[in-house]
Amino acid sequence: MKKIFFTGLAFFILFTSFVYADPPPSEGLGQVDPTNIGRENGGYSSDDIGIIFTDLINWFAWFIAVVSVVMGLYSGFLFITSSGDEAKLKKARDTFIYTIIGIVVAIISFGIVAIAEVLVRVR
Repeated sequence: MKKIFFTGLAFFILFTSFVYADPPPSEGLGQVDPTNIGRENGGYSSDDIGIIFTDLINWFAWFIAVVSVVMGLYSGFLFITSSGDEAKLKKARDTFIYTIIGIVVAIISFGIVAIAEVLVRVR
């Protein structure tokens, strides 16, 4: 069963990579500008500390949000499989509380990113 699953998973990964691949450009590959790597308008400069800060917080917020959702699912699994055991219920309850705290931190982080982006645009 594992062999069939992993074979199907490998086929799915390979097949989707061919489906979503971009066609080659008709006028050739062109030149790569090393200063244009990392940002749309060019690389980071010393004046872009606000953009770097917002990018880091935005990455952190998405990471916390994804981890919180996964931990919420894990907490639900613990609630379902606790079967009335008080120790397991306490662990599930604590995990759920930490999940809620993680979601609040992610929401606050998204708010900080939005405020920082507004401040960077005003400057």
